[in-house]
Amino acid sequence: MKMNCLIAAFALALSAGASVAQNAVVSRPALTASGAKALAGACFAWARKARPDRDIAVAVVDAGGALMYYERTDGATAQTGAYALGKAETARQTGSLSGADMDRLTKNPPDLQVLTFNRLGLQGGVAIRAGDKTLLGAIGVSGMASAEDELCGETAIEKVVGSAS
Repeated sequence: MKMNCLIAAFALALSAGASVAQNAVVSRPALTASGAKALAGACFAWARKARPDRDIAVAVVDAGGALMYYERTDGATAQTGAYALGKAETARQTGSLSGADMDRLTKNPPDLQVLTFNRLGLQGGVAIRAGDKTLLGAIGVSGMASAEDELCGETAIEKVVGSAS
C-alpha cells in the first residue's frame, strides 16, 4: 500500500513536471535568412523600377534586433546604410513604422530625451509581421525620399510575407 502511494505520488510529480516543461518552450513564426534576402530583393526590384536614379541601402533585422541581411547599391554611402539600419531597428522596437516614432516624440518632447536610444524617427522602417501578427522583425530602406523608402519596404513585405504591418 505504502509502495503504491509512493509510485502514484512519483507519477503525479513527473506528469506535473512534464506539463511545466511543455509550457516552457513555445513555437512561433520566425524570419529566416532566405526570407530576409527575399525581402531585400523585392525592395531592390521595386526601387529599380520606381527610382532607378537613386542609390539605396536595405537592412533587415529579426524580432530580437539581429541583422539578418544588408545590401546596398554600389553608389550608396555608409551613411545611407546607417540610416537603413536605424530605420529597421526603430520599426522593430516600436512594432510599427519608423516615421511614426518621430511623430510621437515631437508631440511629447520629454520622450525625445528619454526614448531615443538606438532609434531613428524617419520614414523608411517597416515592421514585419506574420499572418497572426507576431513580430518577425523589420526592414529599413534609405536613399530615396523617405515616403518612397517606406513604400519600398511595405511593397517588399506585401510581396514576400503577404501583408505589411
